Amino acid sequence: MDINECHSDPCQNDATCLCLPGFTGLLCEENIDNCDPDPCHHGQCQDGIDSYTCICNPGYMGAICSDQIDECYSSPCLNDGRCIDLVNGYQCNCQPGTSGEHGWLRAQSLTARKHSSYRRLHFS
Repeated sequence: MDINECHSDPCQNDATCLCLPGFTGLLCEENIDNCDPDPCHHGQCQDGIDSYTCICNPGYMGAICSDQIDECYSSPCLNDGRCIDLVNGYQCNCQPGTSGEHGWLRAQSLTARKHSSYRRLHFS
């Protein structure tokens, strides 16, 4: 049985109950909103009891969603294409003579195309 010793308002001289962390109010009935002010940089704050959790927007990570994910980290661009990191994505700037979403398609002469088996097309 959980007994609230402060329920009968035993404190005198306008004293209040000593609340557990995360609670406030005369009877400790209010959960303190740990999301006010919002600590999450690029995400939504979910209040807990003496805590909060940030649910990050796509492209961000970290405890307060302050770190942008580097989608170029895995080097997705091929054939020496330059990767440009975007929020929740990336863009490949292909070298001359290459094209495609990741620089996979290498321009070849008609003769070379007949004998080539490395040419690969893949678009997601």
